[in-house]
Amino acid sequence: MMTTGSGNGGVAMGQIPHERIVSDPDIMMGKPTIKGTRITVELILEELGEGLAVDDVLRAHPHLTREQVLAALRFAADYMRNEDISFGSPEAAA
Repeated sequence: MMTTGSGNGGVAMGQIPHERIVSDPDIMMGKPTIKGTRITVELILEELGEGLAVDDVLRAHPHLTREQVLAALRFAADYMRNEDISFGSPEAAA
């Protein structure tokens, strides 16, 4: 199981620790999940991207906390910061 905690113990240089986010190959095929749940960061992002507010996500998943939802957003932002992403041309989107 890949889990990062506070401090720098065991965290490679350039990695940002996310205490509430874990990845375990035996849970949800290793996708990042909220610690102690099977709820993926991906699911939270999809729900927020569909227009749900954080309060709506919390109502849909009552065992989650606001801090966990925000941790998923921070994790995604940190992940994207280090990704090499290819975008389509603006003309193709029109």
